[in-house]
Amino acid sequence: MLKALTFYIFCASLTNGKVIVKSVNPRDECGSVLSGNEGNFTSPGYPDLYPSNVTCEYIISTSNADRGIRLTFSDFSTELDNDYVEVRDGNSSTAPLLERITGEPDISTLSATSTSSNMYVALVTDSSVRGRGFSAAYASICPNLLTDDKGGFSSPNFPSPYNPDANLCWGISVQPGFAIELEVTSFVTSPEDVMTIYDGASEDSPIIASLSGEVIGDYYSTGNNMYITFISNPANELEGFVVYYKQVSKI
Repeated sequence: MLKALTFYIFCASLTNGKVIVKSVNPRDECGSVLSGNEGNFTSPGYPDLYPSNVTCEYIISTSNADRGIRLTFSDFSTELDNDYVEVRDGNSSTAPLLERITGEPDISTLSATSTSSNMYVALVTDSSVRGRGFSAAYASICPNLLTDDKGGFSSPNFPSPYNPDANLCWGISVQPGFAIELEVTSFVTSPEDVMTIYDGASEDSPIIASLSGEVIGDYYSTGNNMYITFISNPANELEGFVVYYKQVSKI
């Protein structure tokens, strides 16, 4: 009986003494460009051993320029110190360093967050001991998380006009057992530019209110999280808004 054969094609180049390996098999792929607002990727060969003497570069670029990227790991194991993963706040190896991860860290606390819609991740290995590598996930997130008992925020440039084509978000999280009062003290936008207030921690939560035009008022969550988005169109930007919040007892 004939058995099916699987063929793999590899491409390699030498950069600064490291072999940059590319493979057409996704499981063995050393480096890639990742898009979309969420996804997963692994080190080459995972959960088997990764190659020696490689630099595998992963460039993550999400679609929303106003959001950050959160990187988490479900598994991580490399040779301590000699093999490591670098996470950088941008799309290149010269971007600011967020994390340098090696060995077998506690994955329950292992994460990194970028300030923009780009993140650079590189697995760097030497010629000695190999490990199984990593399994990682990324997601586009709101970079503006407010956790004090009270605070506030405004539209960019306020009281000057906000930016066109904005897609902004704010997350508010107060102490468990409490709720949030959101006070909109100034709000002037084009009718097509909308603020949406959600009763929870994401856009999947129930909508409390959608605001546009000229509005003021108070809005309440039922729990300790609230999520706010603001989306503007390409034209007719106005002065925007000022919002304050505080932790309150549940109603």
